[in-house]
Amino acid sequence: MSLQVRNVSKEFENRKAISNISFNTESGEIIGILGTSGCGKSTLLRVVSGLDPSYTGDVIIDGEVCNHVDKRVGFIFQQPRLMPWLSVLDNVSFGLKGEKEEQRSNAARYLDLVGLKGNEQDYPKQLSGGMAQRVAIARALVTSPQYLLLDEPFSALDAFTKMKLQDLLLEIWEAYKATILLVTHDVEEALYLCDRLIILKGQPGRKEEEIVIDEPRPRSRGSAKLAEYKEHILERLELTTPVTEIGGASI
Repeated sequence: MSLQVRNVSKEFENRKAISNISFNTESGEIIGILGTSGCGKSTLLRVVSGLDPSYTGDVIIDGEVCNHVDKRVGFIFQQPRLMPWLSVLDNVSFGLKGEKEEQRSNAARYLDLVGLKGNEQDYPKQLSGGMAQRVAIARALVTSPQYLLLDEPFSALDAFTKMKLQDLLLEIWEAYKATILLVTHDVEEALYLCDRLIILKGQPGRKEEEIVIDEPRPRSRGSAKLAEYKEHILERLELTTPVTEIGGASI
């Protein structure tokens, strides 16, 4: 079971967004796509998901070239995108096939998994940002995808909620071992969650480097090893702070 990206490029009118990107996934890996704003991270994820079929190159899922939305792939957007007129339970069960009671039972099971048991009949306007994103996670998981794509899913949340949902994502991954592709601009998030990082850089975005995170789980957010990785990544992205000189003295 694998997902392969082969020489993928994407152009919008006269602007090229990503250029000649290739990588493979291994079954059950968490792979981060990391880079600064404008380097095409989200564009690449939309291509892989089949939401944007107009690109060059190939996306290969389990040996099959695929340029359309596929039931093996789940997607979690930056915003929850819940339907405000439906309850939490109906948002998760919406579009499922089978008997209605079976759909609702399955949806309730995943709401329990993400810590929302008891909130099934709430409406999106009654939820905090973190709770709404938990609903979005349950909605993506309810179809049992083999591949889960996440587009900066925690970027709009406060720091403490973000950390809680990062840990929830790892718990879900431990339970189901889906292959996860995570787009983020947060270096610390990428290092805490991912087995491997694809670093994109430039406009159009190109693959700058691929980094294996050799740090066992559970990881400490304050790990010295992760700090070394962070320093290296910031250097590659040219985000290190230059030394300032005042009166000829470096500070």
